[in-house]
Amino acid sequence: MKTTIKFLAYLLIAFSLIFIIIKEKISLIEKSILKAEPS
Repeated sequence: MKTTIKFLAYLLIAFSLIFIIIKEKISLIEKSILKAEPS
């Protein structure tokens, strides 16, 4: 039982880190697209 809780905790941390990285990459892509478009 304890091992499953630890596994779920690690899984949650990994997912949150991946989510943060994806969000940062998306924001960078959006900024580059906005810069590329002529104002």
